[in-house]
Amino acid sequence: SIDEVIPLHDYAFDVTRQHADVILGNWVHLDPMIHKEAGLAELRRCIAQVPQGRIALELDLPKVAQCLPGIASAPERLLLQRLPEVLQSMGQLSPSDQQHIGKVCETIASGQELDLLRFGAGAAQVQGLSDQTELDDYTWRVAGCVGQFWTDLAESHLSDWRSQPLSNMQHAAKRYGMGLQRLNLWRDSAADLAQGRCYWPADRLAQHGLEAATLAQAVAQRDMAVLARMGPCISQGLSEIRRDLSWGLAYSLAVRPWRLRMASALPALIGLRTVQALESAGIDALLQSVRVPRSWVRGLMLKLMLGGLSIAGLSALGRSVGALRVTDWARPSGPADGTISP
Repeated sequence: SIDEVIPLHDYAFDVTRQHADVILGNWVHLDPMIHKEAGLAELRRCIAQVPQGRIALELDLPKVAQCLPGIASAPERLLLQRLPEVLQSMGQLSPSDQQHIGKVCETIASGQELDLLRFGAGAAQVQGLSDQTELDDYTWRVAGCVGQFWTDLAESHLSDWRSQPLSNMQHAAKRYGMGLQRLNLWRDSAADLAQGRCYWPADRLAQHGLEAATLAQAVAQRDMAVLARMGPCISQGLSEIRRDLSWGLAYSLAVRPWRLRMASALPALIGLRTVQALESAGIDALLQSVRVPRSWVRGLMLKLMLGGLSIAGLSALGRSVGALRVTDWARPSGPADGTISP
């Protein structure tokens, strides 16, 4: 069970299970006038101390408190206010678990700090990523590393939990996390562009005669003539997200405990269904919110409970949402990331 994989203190587990992303992930979205760098650096310092036996008793709360006014969610504010208790609970874990958590938090924080530097306050125009390499690096830091973290943690606490070699599971977990993050970035494109952030690589935009500022202006003005040029870029991006989420489904099929299989498969299936919805919406998805209906999600969970977690059942559910099939788990030497096909 999950409790075996990460035996956190009850309070820390209950709170962080629901809102853990705010510790690191959401800080980048706060008001630009808040000194986010100071709070994030302080949290990184305290997390780094935990595996060394120096629990967060020295947490500089004023630095962390600088972030509180920009957080609208009450549960997220509560989590930041009670960070000393969360980090104290982290100190009760085994040294190995502390090392795993410290490493993943450090990697996530490095990605968020990079975001702050890239899209810092005071920019005169929309800022964007240069190329696919920068996008891959960012999505690895803030999400791909999380997939590997959970894989390493499962390996430390569970026996006979996987049907694939650990290296294959780590690779699939990395691509899975990166795909989920890219999907989030895609869905949030309009809001990000309005705030001066463009996660569409500049070299890809240039292939269609676009740049970050032009795209932001077209979205703001609902200029369909300009947005129509985004069609090939959108198709390519969604195809790559489908590939990565298909690695996530392959990961789930290789997980033996049914609770872990369900927990890992659900985001992949919902993500793949979202890709289908985005493909149907086309360029209109840049102007409106595209979401999977809750009724579909409830139906999916019922199907999973009624036999959908078997290899055959989960494979069939994957095909219904357009999942690709992994035909070769071998670690690649190039960008193909293994062999994956319709």
